Amino acid sequence: MAQYSESHTRIIPVHHLQREAQPRTAGRQVSVYTEKGYRDRHEYLRNVALEHGVPLRIVLMLADLLGPNEDFDGLITAVEDYVEEIE
Repeated sequence: MAQYSESHTRIIPVHHLQREAQPRTAGRQVSVYTEKGYRDRHEYLRNVALEHGVPLRIVLMLADLLGPNEDFDGLITAVEDYVEEIE
């Protein structure tokens, strides 16, 4: 049985494990944003701002509060609520 010292122990950060869990295409990561035709999350958020006529800073603030898991659902609802509120 091989014995390993602490110098042989490799710690893998959690964000590496999460990244590895995402599907890959030709060696590149595929994200929900690229699957929907956007280059990345920021491009998607800019598009949300443009489509709803809302300042990007508002969309970024809401996206930051809600988190990426809500980008395609809760964020859109929050942006639509914001638009109704200012009208």
